[in-house]
Amino acid sequence: MTLEQNNFFNSVKGVMGLFSGTNKARKPLDDEDTVAPLIPEFQSTMSDESIIKLTGQWTAEYETYSKDIKQQQKDNQNYWIGKQFNEVQTAGTKKPLVDNLIFEAVETFLPIATRGNPQAIVTGDGTPQGDEVAKTVSDALQERAEVIGLRMNLKGVTRDWLINLIGCSKVIWDTQENNYNLVKINPTRLILDPNSTIGFDGRYYGDYLGERKKKSAAKLIKMFPKKAAEIKALAQGMTGTKLNYTEWWTPTELFFTLGDGVVLGKYKNPHWNYSGPVEIKDPVTGEVTGTEEVEGKNHFTSPQIPYLFLTVFNLGKRPHDETSLITQNIGNQDLINRRYHQIDRNVDSQNNGIVLSGKAFTKEQAAEASAQLARGNSLWVPEGDVNTAYKRDQAPQLSRDVFQQLTDARNELRNIFGTSGSNVQSLNDEKTVRGKIMVNQMDSTRIGGGVTECLEKFAQGAYNWFVQMMYVYYTEEQSFSKQGIKGGEQLTLKNTDLNLKLKVIVKDGSLIPKDPLTKRNEAMDLWSAGAIAPIPFYSALDFPNPYESAKELVMWKMIEKGALPPQMMFPDLEAPQANIPTTGPAVNAQEAQATINPAQPDTVAQESKQLLQSVPIQ
Repeated sequence: MTLEQNNFFNSVKGVMGLFSGTNKARKPLDDEDTVAPLIPEFQSTMSDESIIKLTGQWTAEYETYSKDIKQQQKDNQNYWIGKQFNEVQTAGTKKPLVDNLIFEAVETFLPIATRGNPQAIVTGDGTPQGDEVAKTVSDALQERAEVIGLRMNLKGVTRDWLINLIGCSKVIWDTQENNYNLVKINPTRLILDPNSTIGFDGRYYGDYLGERKKKSAAKLIKMFPKKAAEIKALAQGMTGTKLNYTEWWTPTELFFTLGDGVVLGKYKNPHWNYSGPVEIKDPVTGEVTGTEEVEGKNHFTSPQIPYLFLTVFNLGKRPHDETSLITQNIGNQDLINRRYHQIDRNVDSQNNGIVLSGKAFTKEQAAEASAQLARGNSLWVPEGDVNTAYKRDQAPQLSRDVFQQLTDARNELRNIFGTSGSNVQSLNDEKTVRGKIMVNQMDSTRIGGGVTECLEKFAQGAYNWFVQMMYVYYTEEQSFSKQGIKGGEQLTLKNTDLNLKLKVIVKDGSLIPKDPLTKRNEAMDLWSAGAIAPIPFYSALDFPNPYESAKELVMWKMIEKGALPPQMMFPDLEAPQANIPTTGPAVNAQEAQATINPAQPDTVAQESKQLLQSVPIQ
């Protein structure tokens, strides 16, 4: 079962397990395909009639709002894939020639914008205990970001933003992994509030949001057994039929609708710890002795819709951007194609233009003669002067202005995307390595100062959502590997540890890429100043195994100090034989032993102890 198919079960599991160990009302479901009855306080109080009326109104409002946006999304997608001509005009003809600079610019832009991995910074309340919790949460976020491929998610969201004027990801609780996850959502499947806005961190400020989905009738019956009759009726008894349904969210409600009049299920927002009574049990007998009101603990101040959006060129009038980089370049792309075709036609006319005399050939003979000449065969003229029978029609050369305009249009398109210095031609024009790096760095800075900055805020919104999911779902200890430690030092985290207010931000510039030479020079400068540890130093130099390299360095330093024998690093090196005199005055046993193993000075012993303590334990 895919992550998208699991979204409902993730939600139901959340509904059935809303609280931590001290304020959980029910345990999570063990069987994902079974929907247990919800206790009343976790069920939505909205009636089915109200839900059907509201969702119908929301759908109609969005259809009216999105007409122009859908056409713009279609144009952007067609230009991205190279479908840049009218289908009616090109019907029955060969595929038109396209110089697709938009695709080149987009796919050059994306790796630059998403090359780095956003770095979460978590701060606590300033106390030693709070700082320790914040550090643990920070390590957990970074480890989970690597596991779920946050950087690749950002790349997909950015491509969607370029094409669809908005990018979207959804935060879910993945019951297969028993952990939170971030899933990229196709924005064209969403029903948004036309009056909603998007916050700087990707937060959705709207009254509602719908996501169109599709599943077989059999799976829907498993998910909503009480609605089996309605589902079978719509599928006409064929349970393998795929049915369209919609998952609706408000900040406080979650419900599912099928067709025009069936409400499959309705719940409170599951990603929230609600205040309420919990049972008090006798620690000895386990019997329930009463109830106690417990305040639900959350990272957010209020429930939120679990979707994050990427927008950049937005005036705050609607959720979608006003324009996109692709939209801004459609005119340039059309001009590039026209000039490209003009040059192509001119070249063809220079190679194949032939004029035949009617005195030497009939129409049928002229057609055959043209075909023979085009194939490179010889031509027989029955009589008369060959020079007057036919001649090549040489088209005049195009003005240099045509080529200059083509070059200018290409450069302008790349300039708008911020990739003018990252294409092969620009790099080839630079003769020095430093020049190539500086040209590429200019693109990274432009993109990093615009779109990448928005991506960092989007990632910040995602990290805050991840912490909220920890508050709600980490009812049992979750283990993870601490970053930068070989084998991963195992740490644990549980929501009862989150007994303080945390602040989560993304380090500014953590997504802006740096060229390898600059990173190397910075690392060397820090190493010379003694301001960087061996593992991050070797990581900056792109060593294949920074941990092993740092370990070998420490071992070598210890060998130099005499704290370790060389055989620790070079096992095949034989130990030197002791030079013990066999003749002459007698040598006592203590002197002989001292000759073999000379005593170390106190200073060497102290340095040896310090070095040994600095070696990480495997």
